[in-house]
Amino acid sequence: MLMDLIYRRRCKVVAVIGMAKNTGKTTTLNAIISTATAEQRRLGITSAGRDGESIDLVTGLGKPPIWVPKETLFVTAEEALIRCCKHQVLRELPLSTAMGNLMLCKTLTAGEVEVAGADTRRDNKVAVRTLQEGGADLVLIDGSTGRIFSCAPSLAQGTILAAGAAFSSSLVKVVQQAAHLINLLELPAPPPAISTRAMQIVKQKQAAILGKDGKEVIIDTPTLLMRSHEIALQMRKNSGEMLVTSGAVTDTLVKALINEIAAPRIVATDMTHIFITLPMARALKREGGAIEVLYRATLLAVTINPWSPWGRGFPPAKFLEEVKRISPVPVLNLKRGSDE
Repeated sequence: MLMDLIYRRRCKVVAVIGMAKNTGKTTTLNAIISTATAEQRRLGITSAGRDGESIDLVTGLGKPPIWVPKETLFVTAEEALIRCCKHQVLRELPLSTAMGNLMLCKTLTAGEVEVAGADTRRDNKVAVRTLQEGGADLVLIDGSTGRIFSCAPSLAQGTILAAGAAFSSSLVKVVQQAAHLINLLELPAPPPAISTRAMQIVKQKQAAILGKDGKEVIIDTPTLLMRSHEIALQMRKNSGEMLVTSGAVTDTLVKALINEIAAPRIVATDMTHIFITLPMARALKREGGAIEVLYRATLLAVTINPWSPWGRGFPPAKFLEEVKRISPVPVLNLKRGSDE
């Protein structure tokens, strides 16, 4: 099912991200690898952080390993190679991490790999390009927790979200957070007339206040951090209706805007620049505001893990039903092999 969705969208790079640790991201990754292997696809794998280790370094809990077939290409940090199956180092990349430089490798046998990849969007682009140049026709990015940049449209053509009971013992809270992440991944683009000008602003690493009468106020800075109140006051003073920014959209910024103007609209580069919480997203919607993005992400599917390593869990059928209710894309319980 997952590979069908990947084929349908003609994705050559797919990011798998999780709501939190232990929500089923590695299980999702392994499901894709298994099907791709059966279909004789040449795989490339990297990570926006670290994954594939047997024990989670934060929680101390056991984790499922990443299993790959022979001839798989992967990019990982030098110190992680000792925990990978038999492999050949093809070349060293000019990218450094806390675990050493990144290495392009090829597995010589089927087995487990630990991927400790680049921790920036720019370096991940290099890793992905290196895998593709090496012959990978499908690259998978393991989007480590907190590294949401891995699903940026400039990096991945498709994203799969892993939702799980490990996020919270409350089914309601898990479904609400899943809905929030899905909404961010599904943010719409602005109308073409606005999009053209907004792209020019973003490419120049600027921000701008746009008014209904065509008035435009350029803010010559790539970031609005620490300037939220100032920007909101400028929008009110200039009768601004829309804020275009190449930087981050935060709770502080959104709160300042809704306190000063009615129904504020924000245009950001893509969803990986949006860092607002569920309560703030609700507040913005309640005030009639909206966020749009110039480059839309492509959400392929949501996978669920109704089990938690801490002993909590949800009835699988009920969890599946609730997530399907809020998801516009297919929802799968990979543990049961079901999408019903």
